[in-house]
Amino acid sequence: MTDHPPVPLVVIVALAIEVRPLECLVDWEPCGALLGELVAAGTGTGGLSHRDVMRLRTWASNWTALRFSLREFYASNHANPAVHNALWYVLGTSRARPTGAGIGLLRRAWESTYGSPPSVDLLPKPATQEPPWTPT
Repeated sequence: MTDHPPVPLVVIVALAIEVRPLECLVDWEPCGALLGELVAAGTGTGGLSHRDVMRLRTWASNWTALRFSLREFYASNHANPAVHNALWYVLGTSRARPTGAGIGLLRRAWESTYGSPPSVDLLPKPATQEPPWTPT
């Protein structure tokens, strides 16, 4: 059990509904771990920090803002290191946009998946940035 104060079940349910679009990223370890914490909070066996809640909300907002083709690409290729790194940016956690070789590897992953060069920006600017973390 974590040291976070209990969150009312109604808040957990509302958050679960809000972040449901992230369900397709459950196999991406960073997202799967946070979704697991959300489930644990709902069953009373764990908790979520304010930072975890904000991260989930930011990720869900940015994920749903992506074009469907990008969501499909990122969800099915998250194990690829270039895609894994790019996910941190498109979900709004990292402010550092991949450059150079990272973009090249991302393009190759797209071409490997779809057989042609991308016709969309693979790294659109996130609609929302995760607030900077400050230790308490």
